[in-house]
Amino acid sequence: MLLEIKRSSSAHIFYSHAPYSRLYNDNPPKFEREHYDAAIYEHAVPGTVIVTLEIKDADFEPSKNDFYIIKGNQLGQFQVRENGEIFVNKLLDRETISSNLLEVLVTDGLFVSKTKVAIDVLDTNDNPPVCLKAKYIEKYQRQYLHIHIFLTIEATDADDGKNALQLFTLKGTGANDFVVDSAT
Repeated sequence: MLLEIKRSSSAHIFYSHAPYSRLYNDNPPKFEREHYDAAIYEHAVPGTVIVTLEIKDADFEPSKNDFYIIKGNQLGQFQVRENGEIFVNKLLDRETISSNLLEVLVTDGLFVSKTKVAIDVLDTNDNPPVCLKAKYIEKYQRQYLHIHIFLTIEATDADDGKNALQLFTLKGTGANDFVVDSAT
């Protein structure tokens, strides 16, 4: 409250008051959390929102806030909008970078606040299995009438978890003469 005292010629004191308004910036914007956790599949298209950062500002009329990613975004894969949405900026590849720890800053022009955002990139089945050799040739003798392991085929897959599982089969002439352990 603003108190105004006026003196008049007759010994009366008048006062008027106006509501006190806080139109100036005296409080920092603050993130609602110190740390955010999020996950996104590696096939997400640019523009896909991953997480929205929420802030509070105790100012009566909060200023416009600007967000910046200041650490952890070396490849420029993420951006942050003025409403706090972190989104995919460039195509992701879990096999290249599977987790990101971003540091995000918000400022109202005078004060700053920071938070950390952990983003895990989830795997999709986007890599084929690759045999370690292009061609496998093995001679065997017909004397082996019982089950005998005479050839091992090795393959790798850059994907993770169930997306990296491999299934082996034989096709073609004579395929029925052999047994393949399809899982190993």
